[in-house]
Amino acid sequence: MAEVLVVFDEAIPTGKGPQAARVCGGIADDGLWEGWIEFKPLGDAGGDWLRSGRETEQPNLDDLRYWASGLSVAYLEGAFDRALSNAMPPVTHTEILAATQEFSAQHRRSAPVTQGGPRPILEPFSVYAQGEEVLRQQLGALSDDQLHNIAKANGMDEIYHSAASRPGRIDAMVIAVKARTST
Repeated sequence: MAEVLVVFDEAIPTGKGPQAARVCGGIADDGLWEGWIEFKPLGDAGGDWLRSGRETEQPNLDDLRYWASGLSVAYLEGAFDRALSNAMPPVTHTEILAATQEFSAQHRRSAPVTQGGPRPILEPFSVYAQGEEVLRQQLGALSDDQLHNIAKANGMDEIYHSAASRPGRIDAMVIAVKARTST
């Protein structure tokens, strides 16, 4: 069962005209919460919603709602472009519910599960490209378990465990990312 998490009041300007947008989410096959964005031309009461692929995957519903609440118009414009270029046909909705929708497994756009265990919620190398301080801030906002998952997924497990404190572990991760991106 999927849920409508956020309905945007502001129209999203696109090359196909202004669009209504909403963020939906549900539990993916791997047990994490995935979020996607749906669009519909303003004034199109009976038409289908154009659905993006998975835009995020979060460990729980609260984190997914938090992600959805922070989306900017610029992000939504990009999501609309991604939805248009997606090779899969849009999901057809015969009835639009205000709070929830059901999507069958064949319409899910999640990536197949390739390995068990926790997956990192942040890719440190792409965040570092935005600046060292941005990476430090984002790592600092995560739980110890999330930091460990990131370190483990990026081959920094030994470096992570060699630091005695949380600030030390964050420093070690930033230094490792910095060293790998400068070579």
